[in-house]
Amino acid sequence: DLKNYSQETAMTLDENWNPPSSGKNTVSVITITIGVDGSLQNYKFEQSSGDDGTDRSIISAIEKSVPFMSFPRQASCDSPINLKFAFNYGLLKKSVTDY
Repeated sequence: DLKNYSQETAMTLDENWNPPSSGKNTVSVITITIGVDGSLQNYKFEQSSGDDGTDRSIISAIEKSVPFMSFPRQASCDSPINLKFAFNYGLLKKSVTDY
């Protein structure tokens, strides 16, 4: 289902995310539009981290994750979906969660 799809996508983004070692505590929220075939259609920051280096690292993680997985067959979606993710970064700790 799409909940599992969203959680797996968050794990992939987390694996591909290498935030800068600026040491700033930041939270960023981004919406990613994914095509049925796993293609990246668009992305939009809903909330910037406030740090250019961190924002660039998030964009890099998204680009490294393309192509995303194709939608699960049982999802019965035939158009792109928007998924929202929170990128949390603190000293020595980072995480990406579906929102």
